[in-house]
Parts: sequence; C-alpha cells; structure tokens
Amino acid sequence: MRSGKIILIFSLLATLLLQAASCTEKDAAPPVISLLSPQPGDTLLTGQQTGAVLELRDNRELLQYTVIMRIKNDPIAGNVMEPYLAGKGVAIFGQELRDTFWFDIPKERAAGVYLIQASAIDLAANPSNEIEIEILLRNPMDTKNPVIEVSSLNDSGSNVYAPNAGIQIEGTATDNRELGALRLEIFKANGERVSVLDMSLSGNKKAFASTIAAPAEAGHYNLVLTVADNVNNLTSRTYALQVQ
Repeated sequence: MRSGKIILIFSLLATLLLQAASCTEKDAAPPVISLLSPQPGDTLLTGQQTGAVLELRDNRELLQYTVIMRIKNDPIAGNVMEPYLAGKGVAIFGQELRDTFWFDIPKERAAGVYLIQASAIDLAANPSNEIEIEILLRNPMDTKNPVIEVSSLNDSGSNVYAPNAGIQIEGTATDNRELGALRLEIFKANGERVSVLDMSLSGNKKAFASTIAAPAEAGHYNLVLTVADNVNNLTSRTYALQVQ
C-alpha cells in the first residue's frame, strides 16, 4: 500500500515537471495572418470608411497586428502622407480570431494604386507572415482622367536624336476639373529609368512646352509623358526613342 502511494507521488511529480518544462520551452512558432478583405484589385474610394478583415491564429497567444496603407509609386500630383498608417499595434488576445479593423480614407488623398500591408506578432515576439496586396484608390469627386495632345513627337515611328540632344516636348493637356502636373520619363528597353522631369500644371486646359535631354548612350529608349490632375488621375503616352 505504501509503495503504491510512493509511485503515485513520483508520478505526480513527473507530471508537474513535464508541465513546467513545457511552459518554459521557448515558443518559436510564428503566428499566421490572412487578409480576407479587401481583395487584390479591389477599388476603394476616398472619403469613405473601409474595413480590413483579418484572420489570425497562433499556437499559443497572439499579441498584436498592424495594417498599413501606402501608395505604390510616388504620386505626380495630389495629397499623400507616406505611409498612411491605418492601424499600428492593435492589441489582440487568444490563439485564433477574426477581426475587422475599420479606418477612414481621407477625402483629399490622391488617387492611384495603393498597397495594403498586414502583419502580426505573438506574445513571444515571433513575427507572422507578411501580406501585401494592390488596390485601386479613386476619388469619387473626380474619376475622369485628363487628356493629352502632343504635337512635337512621332506617334507611329521612332524619334531619332543625337546623344545629349534636347528633346522638345510640346502639347496641350485638358481636364474636366483641375490639372495638377506633368512628368517626363526616359526608360531603357529593360525598364530602367534614366531621367525624369516634373513640371506643375494649373487650370483645366494648359499648353505645355519643355525640354528633356536625350540619353548619352546610343540605343533604343521609351519616353513616357504622364499628365495628372489635382487628385492624381493619370493619363500616359509612350514614344519610341532612338539615340545614335
């Protein structure tokens, strides 16, 4: 009888020791986060409230998540804070949950392609997988793109220039409301940008004239002319360049 009690006591001690060891064992498993909404390619509107629907789970205990909204490329025109912090360090508890984080998109934000990024950490500070999707942001007050007419470049064939020669750009830009800016860019065939020139535009119709230098190296290039209105609705035209 006494030996049975001793065995029982040792069994309980062993169980307690195993539990203590498991509690002190370092948690190295990262949490997992999923973004259910919005979906890649969705269109969101400025001045409206948007909900980021998240699913999160961890083997032990979740701690917090972060949602960030940032514009993908630098805007030519429009009001952008970079990055736009939708939610940072939102506290959460438990091993598994679904949460919707509601945030307002300011009405003055520039239109364009934006990234929504989401991540989380658990109580042991293990970082989760990182989510990044592209969405299109539109300003409901103005969804129309400006119109460009260029008179100084050849649409159908290559425009030939000597190295470092000045490329004269002349034309007219119009918009239904208010123009914002014009950007000239020259790219190599592999997509590498070699030069950029920005100029501001105002009014709803504007004649423009500017000069950008041809690349110093001979080769084939693309000149991209982009006009933005004051909320960053964009229209682009691409012209083939040959430097020889």
